[in-house]
Amino acid sequence: MNRLPYLLAVLLLAGCWQNLSGRGGSGSDDDDSAVDDDDSAGSDDDDSVGGDDDDDDAGDDDDAGDDDDAGDDDDFVHDADGDGHSVAGGDCDDNDPTVYPGAFDGPDGIDNDCDGYLDEDTPVDDDGDGYLSDVDCDDQDPTIYPGGHEIYDDLDNDCDGDVDEGTEGGDDDGDGWAEDEGDCDDTDPARNPGADEDGGTGTNEGNYIDDDCDGVIDEGTLDFDDDSDGYSENDGDCDDFDPARSPGWPENPVNGIDDDCDGQVDEGVPACDCPSTNDLGQALDLCEGLISATPSGPVYGVATSYGLYGVRGGCRMIYLSTGVYGGPYEQGTDFGASGSSGDLSSFIVTLQVPIWSTSFSFDFNFMSSEYPEWLNQGFNDHFFANLTSQNTNGNISFDSNGTPIEIDNAFFSVVNSSSLQGTGMEGGIGGGTGWLTTTAPVTPGETITINFNIGDVGDGYWDSIVLIDNFQWGADVLTDPVTQQ
Repeated sequence: MNRLPYLLAVLLLAGCWQNLSGRGGSGSDDDDSAVDDDDSAGSDDDDSVGGDDDDDDAGDDDDAGDDDDAGDDDDFVHDADGDGHSVAGGDCDDNDPTVYPGAFDGPDGIDNDCDGYLDEDTPVDDDGDGYLSDVDCDDQDPTIYPGGHEIYDDLDNDCDGDVDEGTEGGDDDGDGWAEDEGDCDDTDPARNPGADEDGGTGTNEGNYIDDDCDGVIDEGTLDFDDDSDGYSENDGDCDDFDPARSPGWPENPVNGIDDDCDGQVDEGVPACDCPSTNDLGQALDLCEGLISATPSGPVYGVATSYGLYGVRGGCRMIYLSTGVYGGPYEQGTDFGASGSSGDLSSFIVTLQVPIWSTSFSFDFNFMSSEYPEWLNQGFNDHFFANLTSQNTNGNISFDSNGTPIEIDNAFFSVVNSSSLQGTGMEGGIGGGTGWLTTTAPVTPGETITINFNIGDVGDGYWDSIVLIDNFQWGADVLTDPVTQQ
């Protein structure tokens, strides 16, 4: 009997039993325990990290040194072509660095951007304007393309990165203002409605340019006459927003303001007859507003004094007479004139009333040799101040009864007085009024004429004289002229 098969079977069974009982050789087991079930130095098929089996841990058991589990066992997460993307990151060809998600998908027959479509980034001319989509900034609008005509539509028609440049809606000079917003020069960033009129220099000096686009040049600068009075700040205007203040404006002596911009307040007009003058207008102190002055008649002139009577303003006064200056007055001198105003001497002035003035005044002193012989006899020499203005036309010098200045006037009271010494009227020869002041209303800015005149009445004898001085503009509020001592 052949015993070899029998022995092989016994040996086989013995080996199986040794494995089942946990006792045996150095081989690894097939259970899932985390420990080694045999006595060998090898590891078993459990799930331990240290074991090297066919489980799902991080151990390796394939030909490449790692197994087929989730460990680092292949090129799945490796960027083989260096394009920044791995297969795990969506790279559909990790051997071509031009292929990866988001790549430009040009006309090469390859799905460069791994989106499943070929060559969709190939430039095309969808709007038929002659420009491909790689240069056309809006390939869906045929009016938009490089070099297109820029129109005012809030679009970049010519694809240059600017919107509406060159149109009324574009801010071509980058100053924040378009033409339709008031920019009068959209090529100059220094000119716009928000600019300073000095050109942004900070000097407040004019530059003869309309910087702020308001249609006015240099307004508000030192060179501009803002109040249209003929003077700018650089011309000496001390308040260029008040036309009543400038170097050419007369000083109002009662308003507490430096009207003429000379640094002084209410100083009045300087005397124009000092230290000396032979001009009748200046001697009468017509230093402001005089347009014309015309003397006529046999006797008139300029004096510094007459008898004991001195000047009332400045350094000179004027006189008008029906006879020889200084006399003799009684009997007098007939210069050949006759009638109601024989031997008439006059001084006619035309004046521009200052814009601040509402009145004027002057002083006069009338003397006549007809007193007392011809008192109330009709032979009555006179002095008239005939005013032509908007408010008054006629004589403005009279007493409270309306009687003109003559020997029958209530003011004619200086008789047999030492005040007449040296006048030719002393010693009972004649008499006078003494100094009187006439004040009359005027309209600011108007032109007026005053005719000062003295004349004989009835004949050319028994002469008279009048002294006139201290003409002044004023701010009195009057309805009618008034004469006072």
